[in-house]
Amino acid sequence: MAAITVHFATNRNRTNDGELFGIDFASSTSPGRYIPGRITLHKISSGADFGWAWDEASLQLDNPIDPKSGAAAIAALKRIAPANAGDDTGAARFASETIQRSHLLKGRAGFSLFHLHGFASTFRDSMNRAAQIADNYGASSIFTFSWPANGRANPTDYRDDRVAAEKSARGIADALTRFLTTFRADKRSKAATFELVAHSMGNYALRHAIQAIHKAQPDLLQQKVFRNAFLMAADEDDNALGLPAKLRRLYDIAGMVQVYRSGGDLALFASREILNRVERLGLVGPLDWSRLPPGRTICVDCSDVGSTSNELGKTHFGHQYYRIRPEVLRDVRAVLAGVAPGRIPGRYPAMAPPPGATEYYIGYGP
Repeated sequence: MAAITVHFATNRNRTNDGELFGIDFASSTSPGRYIPGRITLHKISSGADFGWAWDEASLQLDNPIDPKSGAAAIAALKRIAPANAGDDTGAARFASETIQRSHLLKGRAGFSLFHLHGFASTFRDSMNRAAQIADNYGASSIFTFSWPANGRANPTDYRDDRVAAEKSARGIADALTRFLTTFRADKRSKAATFELVAHSMGNYALRHAIQAIHKAQPDLLQQKVFRNAFLMAADEDDNALGLPAKLRRLYDIAGMVQVYRSGGDLALFASREILNRVERLGLVGPLDWSRLPPGRTICVDCSDVGSTSNELGKTHFGHQYYRIRPEVLRDVRAVLAGVAPGRIPGRYPAMAPPPGATEYYIGYGP
């Protein structure tokens, strides 16, 4: 069976039970404070939710990092040095190890993922899903930031998760800054291929992290670090990609933005109708394509193949297709393999797309 070592950072509270980390912040006064680490998971089945088990003895933790808040956070981000100047923890280590491996293998090391999970995820969920998508997508390594989503899906806990996602942006921005700084400083970086995967509310956390980096070190965002940014079932406003105050600056660090959406995503439907009252990117795709860089956005409609459930028959409410559904996994792997968008098997051109849009839908395949 496969084994995946997940590089992670988490601003969750440490627990003494088998869950390792809980559903609260590590520090109530500094929500950005996080601990980098690594843990190895083993594949025990092909199940949707319980197919991976971690080896607790493999857990390795580095010293905590506290990026503070407000002006202090901006100042702290400005002081971050590259890995070759002494930073060898968390996202910096992940970047430097990936670059070194790719350099030694002369570009044959495959690709690595930088991952942000969504709402209602425990620490165990985030590790299991990181290992799962690394395995299902064919990645050589993965880094994930596990922010304190509480593992429960209801309106009250959803609102709490949304607050936690925004507060966690301080820590995510710090980890992403270390990653970007390391990439920029290492002359061997071109040998490595990195991909970004943000699911659900992880896109909202990503927005706030990018904004924090822009305030502190805008020059760090002027480099194409990620070959693709996969925005999966994004619980973000449908206009987010067109607005600099939201996710527009994502195009500065990603060559292509791949939006996977589903009109049957009940989790995002509830987010729109009950909570946010704003159309969701993961439901309908980008609002105004004229605001997006030409030729750098692909929208894939997964509505026909969005339904999934776990080993116990519990529905995922059409929100987890990005890591489970075979048709979607084949599509993502084709993108990662460099297949031209219009030549990916199982894709069909969208009917009556918006002006300037590049949209496809995934039909039922063999």
